[in-house]
Amino acid sequence: MDRCLFWKIALVLGILLSLVAFILGWIGFGVPDWQGFQRYNGSIAEFYGLWAYCQAQSTSFGTVCNRWSTAED
Repeated sequence: MDRCLFWKIALVLGILLSLVAFILGWIGFGVPDWQGFQRYNGSIAEFYGLWAYCQAQSTSFGTVCNRWSTAED
């Protein structure tokens, strides 16, 4: 009986931790600037994420974000 209870608790705990990890991973990849770099002369910063591709120009202080289906190469 004790052994059965241990496995039930372990299963529930494993499922809950997996759900938390999934949600945190979704949030982490959903942020459009999880990977960024400066391009060319340093005036354009590009950011990659799971959902979007963004370009921020330091000269005009504007950011343009596109979904991957419409992002330029």
